[in-house]
Parts: sequence; C-alpha cells; structure tokens
Amino acid sequence: MLLTTLGAGDYIMLGNDVVVHFDHKIDDNNISIAVEAPKNVSVLRKKLFEAGVSLNNDTDSTEISRFLVTLNAKEDYVMIGKDIQVKYKGNKGHSFSIGVSAPRDIKITLKSTYEKEIEQAAQQGDYQAQIIADMLTQQALERKRLSAQRKVKQQKHKQNHAKQKTT
Repeated sequence: MLLTTLGAGDYIMLGNDVVVHFDHKIDDNNISIAVEAPKNVSVLRKKLFEAGVSLNNDTDSTEISRFLVTLNAKEDYVMIGKDIQVKYKGNKGHSFSIGVSAPRDIKITLKSTYEKEIEQAAQQGDYQAQIIADMLTQQALERKRLSAQRKVKQQKHKQNHAKQKTT
C-alpha cells in the first residue's frame, strides 16, 4: 500500500484515466474526495463494496464521470474498479493521509510529478501535452474560483449565525 499526504487542490493519478482529487475537509473525522474515472469503471464506497454490489463494467466508454465521496477516518475506503482501493488514514491539519492499494502495473503519480512531466513534454513541443497543460491551468483557476466562492459562503453563514446568537 502506498501512503501519501494530500492537501487542498492536490490529486493523484491512478493509471492514465483515473484521478482522485482532495475536495475538502469536512471536519476532523471526514473528508470529501472526488474520483474522476471512465464511465465503465465502478466506484463504490466500502459499505456497497462489502455488500457485494457490482456495476456493469462491460461497456466501452471513454466518457469520464466524476464521483464525490465522503470518507470518514474509521478505515473508510472507496473501491475503483475491481482492484484499486483508496483508504482514508487520517488528518494532519488541512491535509490528510490516504493509502492506495493497486496492482503493480497501475502507475500512481502525484500531482506535482504529473504536472512536471506534462510541462516538460509541452516545452518539447508535444501538442497533446500542451493541450493537457492548458487544461490543467484552467482547472487550477476553476478550483481557485470555487474555493473563493466556498469561503464567501462560509463567511456569510458565520455572520448569519453570529447575528442569530445576538438576537
């Protein structure tokens, strides 16, 4: 099992087509992650997986789905496909530790390494890498925008809550 720590905006690549994003910390015992995977890959939380639920993976689809999953610190996990497990291991401030179990032939790449590889390939004139680099830049800008919106919402909620306490 690979153990790693992720913070806000971080992600890991599992193979070439699955991305696990750190979405946000909910509280000391829960985090939210987003799993982007082809539609033909099942993404199941621990409860469903252990209950024997299975999804039809026979369809050939390159279309990507995004699954939002809340995991708690009590050894919760999500199964991606039949043989990749992402397990929540705990918090460290605004970052969290996860464990990834996958077959040896599945390449696991951290955000920083992946983006360096893409940037190098783009600088060497790789057209596909340039498209991906541009997409990564747009995604980073979108994450910043959404994070700012979330902060504004949280501040408004706190202000409203404080007003209600005083009245």
